[in-house]
Amino acid sequence: MNRINTLSNLLSKRPIQHIFVWTVVIIIEAFTLSESYAAGFLTSNFVLNLLLKILIVIFTTYINYLILIPKFLKKRKYILFTIGNILNIAIFSFFIFLVTVSSYENVTIHGGEGFEHHIIFTFSILYVVFFIIVSTLIYFAKEWYKLKDIANKLVLSEKEKIVSEHNALKAQLNPHFLFNTLNNIYSFSITKSDKTPEVVLKLSELMSYILYECKEDYVNIRKEIDFLNNYIELEQIRSKRINIVFNRNIDSPELMIAPLLFIPFVENAFKHSKSNSKDSNIKIDLTTNKNSDLYFYCKNNKGHKSNSANKKYKGVGLGNIKKRLSLLYNKKHDLKITDNKDIFIVELKLKLK
Repeated sequence: MNRINTLSNLLSKRPIQHIFVWTVVIIIEAFTLSESYAAGFLTSNFVLNLLLKILIVIFTTYINYLILIPKFLKKRKYILFTIGNILNIAIFSFFIFLVTVSSYENVTIHGGEGFEHHIIFTFSILYVVFFIIVSTLIYFAKEWYKLKDIANKLVLSEKEKIVSEHNALKAQLNPHFLFNTLNNIYSFSITKSDKTPEVVLKLSELMSYILYECKEDYVNIRKEIDFLNNYIELEQIRSKRINIVFNRNIDSPELMIAPLLFIPFVENAFKHSKSNSKDSNIKIDLTTNKNSDLYFYCKNNKGHKSNSANKKYKGVGLGNIKKRLSLLYNKKHDLKITDNKDIFIVELKLKLK
């Protein structure tokens, strides 16, 4: 009963395909038999015998397709599958042999009656075997397409997940960065510093980049460098004690990069350096080569109060950037962080698009 329901479901899903396939088989078989009929070997009931022959083939095909393959072959019960198909071939090839013989008025041509029966029976076996092989190939072709479709859906789902996580991480980074910058402005406003307008202007430029440029997954590397330069200038306005060197050597300025990728490192370098009681030093190198490899280097000295800064550094900023790197540059990046007593170094290698 289950196999009957399976056949019903199979036919109901794509009835036109099944009807088309068997119609083609009937046409080919009718054309073949009509050639023999022209030679005078067929009786007048060849249409009925033709339909019986096709019906037998349909039975043997669906027995293999719906029972033997899923129940035995897919479960690696090869012996049972082989025995089942031997019986399938033996029984239905015998029926085809009877139908074929009854279609002829005279089966005794060159070689005698026994020889001719032998040829017909051999042909009947090959006929059944052909449809069993074809049905097996069709079954596994459909299984392969199903698995491929599932794999494509999984890949699409994973991509959508990555995009969603990436957007969430960017949304987390922007408020974090803006919060720190607003704190800077607040400190200037309390002291009524003349630098406040200049700081607000720089912040406006930074916000313009974040709000309008960073909507895209990737930006031109020159825009990211300009953003870093504006941020560095903003920090230098706040404190003249910081000695900073920012080296840029970009061989291919048309390269694209994920936005806001370096700002957590630069931002926290300033945090560490400001903890010093003496002049602080920061060195930043950003270089690319002709192979689209990017090397980012950020080094700052540390003071006695840098432990609390280190804890912050290992919080939102570092955790965020590691997640973004794993999402956007999986197996295409190498991040190395050196945290010594006196210095803090970040080295990042990327393979850009």
